[in-house]
Amino acid sequence: MNIVIDISWFASGQQPVQRAQVQLLEQLLSARLADRFIFLIQPGQQAVGERLPRALLLPVIPMAQVAVADWYKRQLPIVLQQQEAAVFIGRPGRIAAAKNVMQIGWLTGGPLQYPHGTTSWWSRWQYRRQLPDMLQNASILLAANAWQAASWSAAWPALSSRIRHLPPLPATDMLQLSFDEKQRIRDQYSDGKNYFLALGPFDAHSNIITLLKAFSRFKKRQKTEWKLVLAGPVDAGYPQFSASLATYKYRSDICLLDQATDEEQQQLLAAAYALIVPAQQQVEHIRLTRAWAAGIPQLLPAASENEIWAKDAAVYVDITQHEAIADQLMRLYKDEDYYNRLRQAASQRNQEYQWPAVMHWFDTLFTTLKDPPHGSGG
Repeated sequence: MNIVIDISWFASGQQPVQRAQVQLLEQLLSARLADRFIFLIQPGQQAVGERLPRALLLPVIPMAQVAVADWYKRQLPIVLQQQEAAVFIGRPGRIAAAKNVMQIGWLTGGPLQYPHGTTSWWSRWQYRRQLPDMLQNASILLAANAWQAASWSAAWPALSSRIRHLPPLPATDMLQLSFDEKQRIRDQYSDGKNYFLALGPFDAHSNIITLLKAFSRFKKRQKTEWKLVLAGPVDAGYPQFSASLATYKYRSDICLLDQATDEEQQQLLAAAYALIVPAQQQVEHIRLTRAWAAGIPQLLPAASENEIWAKDAAVYVDITQHEAIADQLMRLYKDEDYYNRLRQAASQRNQEYQWPAVMHWFDTLFTTLKDPPHGSGG
């Protein structure tokens, strides 16, 4: 069958999630030889074709983000008809105004989030007005992770049966380091000491001040030289974090790397004792899969959707209670058997979620596609 996919929103990106999505396309092309793939891109994105030689690339997506919504409504149905598309997969928040093709729609990060480039009051009003009809046009709705799927299902219960969340994509770019290599990273970033790691961005939603309180409690009770490494940008509009850090009792044990590159974050993950994700919005698959590839435990917000993939490779905690976080940090620090079981489970998750498993998930997805829904267009 002919499968048309809008890849313009990630085709030229260099963020780890975007690179993983291009890898996903490579895998689909290799696994589904009987299908014909047509990828929609913007002018200037043709370089991605070097990695996707079997696909037809059409540079038809407008360069201006503000023009994408109108193009989806007026031009995309014509492209789909010309390519005799059986399936169309769009971009977050954009679904074709077409009733004769099976569509897999990408949901935005949450029910109250707008598609990229939707900034004016008029475009936002139009999006909210058209959203119910757009959603009706999709046979399946994709969410980037289980948390997003749960938030959409809660806001739109009627959509629940059509929402699927993408499985974790393998972190094939993660480093496999020896003990000496890990020690060199600790020497460079944490004064040679073991450390817990949290990744930014650090803003008002990151729960970072609660984590600082938890680490303070951990330090007070354990009398250890261990560090807390914070790697990622700090939101300039969140002065409370800088103010808290300036008067923090254990400031010398906080290693703030607000300019850390993606390569440095990989190194930090590879040498970390454990990854802490103190906010539900930051439970991104790429962070989990990299932690699994590194063989380290994760401390995650207590929510059923977070257990779907991580299972027994993570510790789940009430992230609003710094005492609860501190208790788990102390257990990870003191209970070697418990820590090693979590490490083994992380390695097991890494083995389970490789490309064959992801391709099986997509095989099931395409198999379960039904005839196009008969709702009205946007």
